[in-house]
Amino acid sequence: MTRFIHLFLIIYILTGSSAWSNDYTNFSLKDAHAIAIENNYELIYLKEEIKARYSSGQEYQAQYFPQINAGVIFPFYGRSSAINVDQLLFDFGKLSQRINAGKYLIRAQEYSHEGKKIMILNEVTEKFYGILKAKNFISGLESEKKTKDKELEKSIAFLKAGRVSSLDVAQTNLNLSRIELDLISKKGLLRKLEEELFTLLGVTTPEAVNYVSELEYTKIDLDSNLIIDSYMANMYQVKALEMSILSTKATISAIYRDFLPNIVARAAYRFEGKGVADEDKDNDLIGGMGATWQIFNGGRTYYQIQSHKARLRAQMTKLNLLKQQLGSKIRASVIEAETSYYKINVLKKSLKASEAHYKFMETKYDSGELPEIKLLEADNMRNKQEILYQNSIYDYIIKIARIEKVTGLDITK
Repeated sequence: MTRFIHLFLIIYILTGSSAWSNDYTNFSLKDAHAIAIENNYELIYLKEEIKARYSSGQEYQAQYFPQINAGVIFPFYGRSSAINVDQLLFDFGKLSQRINAGKYLIRAQEYSHEGKKIMILNEVTEKFYGILKAKNFISGLESEKKTKDKELEKSIAFLKAGRVSSLDVAQTNLNLSRIELDLISKKGLLRKLEEELFTLLGVTTPEAVNYVSELEYTKIDLDSNLIIDSYMANMYQVKALEMSILSTKATISAIYRDFLPNIVARAAYRFEGKGVADEDKDNDLIGGMGATWQIFNGGRTYYQIQSHKARLRAQMTKLNLLKQQLGSKIRASVIEAETSYYKINVLKKSLKASEAHYKFMETKYDSGELPEIKLLEADNMRNKQEILYQNSIYDYIIKIARIEKVTGLDITK
């Protein structure tokens, strides 16, 4: 039996676990988003919070149904022991307002969930393209290191031949050390970004990942004022807070109604007990309609109202602050995105120039007029410009993702 359980666990891990079922041989941003939606712990938590809110709403609605309870006093003296069935007939809107408050909180939770999902997916986008940028830098530094290694070998040979001084060799060594330090730094950054990415995805960091991405981007006309005016009423953060405000208002309205009575109908079966008068012995089943009214509770209702009013004022202030902060963030994000876009065209020109230079140097090398080290330097320059160009596109995509994270909407649609 124990062996069977072990075998079952192994099969489950190999076939059912998300960490094993994901394919990282061609890992795209779309794949990362899909994994995050299914496995991110914060999103899972928010989903459960929404379910809890639904259950809370059903809790209030249950009070519209008959309430059955029993009261027993031993040893059944008088008519205190009974089974009662109470049906609420009218409560001046107390329950309906509390149900409305619960519905607003559910909507607030749903907006928070959608807003958080967009934020997490855009954080995934930032980490994903940050990893691609880091890998580009590492590739360029490794290529540059090979060239510097050859330069060092050449300098040492020239030093032995007496054609250069030891200072030249030392300078070459220092340049090589600088590249090696940059390479170590970038590799450390890559590991950090990968750890952060897969933490967001909610899965264990795999041993090997092949990231794939196309260098495609769309120029988006960004008008900060237009974005603010168009999306302020639809931003998930704003909408969630507005729903919370409506919930607080509905709760205050319900508490005010607690000063009013409840009109109920009651049917009861009473046990006879001891000491019951003869004229009352046949009245086991009774029914009627009445009102319950709380006369005094030590000021609890009053303080509840004051507490929720203070909360309402705090929420209104927070809403105004949130709109102000979002407006400022949108303007700053638009400036960053536009700056990144203009860099792409400049670096594209630089890339074309470096490619033309490399082709010229390659022709000179093929004709024997140029040493290999000069061709390698030209190749490094071309690679560096290509990396800068690709990373500028990634930067632009990241900046657009940040605008989407602030607004809570997909502005690329």
